Amino acid sequence: MSVSFNRAETFFNAHDRVVLIEVEQAKGSTPRQEDAFMLIDTIDAIGTIGGGQLEYMAIAHARKILQGDGEHKLTLALGPALNQCCGGHVSLNFKLLENNDRATLLERLKLNEDAQPWIYIFGAGHVGQALYRALFPLPFNVKIFDNRQDLPNQPKDIPVENLALPESAIQDAPKGTSFIIMSHDHALDFILTEEALKRKDSPYIGMIGSKTKRVLFDKQTAHEDLSKLTSPMAKGTGNQGKQPEIIAALIAAELIAVLT
Repeated sequence: MSVSFNRAETFFNAHDRVVLIEVEQAKGSTPRQEDAFMLIDTIDAIGTIGGGQLEYMAIAHARKILQGDGEHKLTLALGPALNQCCGGHVSLNFKLLENNDRATLLERLKLNEDAQPWIYIFGAGHVGQALYRALFPLPFNVKIFDNRQDLPNQPKDIPVENLALPESAIQDAPKGTSFIIMSHDHALDFILTEEALKRKDSPYIGMIGSKTKRVLFDKQTAHEDLSKLTSPMAKGTGNQGKQPEIIAALIAAELIAVLT
């Protein structure tokens, strides 16, 4: 979903009267799937049902409902009705939310977020911070750890958890957690990667570094099956584009491919 629990709660706190627009049915080629939704008041909007003319029309219709006018259900053929080339059919449901409706939606968002895959990042350096920022708006739960007490360039917008023994976070992580290992210390990376490989339930384990680092790890590890380990990560950077944000974007793409 494109609206988080916190974002929806903030929107509700700021606006007394809100209309929910939800994709009730989507047939054929449509810009968003069923259950995609938006929240609308007289001047603000969050979320998306697909953009373009469909969304423009839906927002205008929701604001009519806020004024006491307009149907609460619309079914549209995107080609003939809105001149959108995707050509599918969309049924939209419009609802002026009461307090109990708001509570129900917030509960639904919280349950969905709790069920999202967990990703643990070890190392809050430049790439770790960039990766956290890249993953945060995506449908994942993300934590970032660092064992340094004097972390340079401590980010104010990222909740870095300081652990003297970060391998304990791997041991205690929820089932199905993915681990991204990119600390400031190669020896620590090896320890954490060894610990992550013990889990057996992780869909993605990544260790940052070169092909030479991977060869060295493979020689030292006691694990026979290394098929779960992705290292190097961010394939495709070549000799260019090694800025932290580019590496983070490529790792995020690898995670999306595996986890969604």
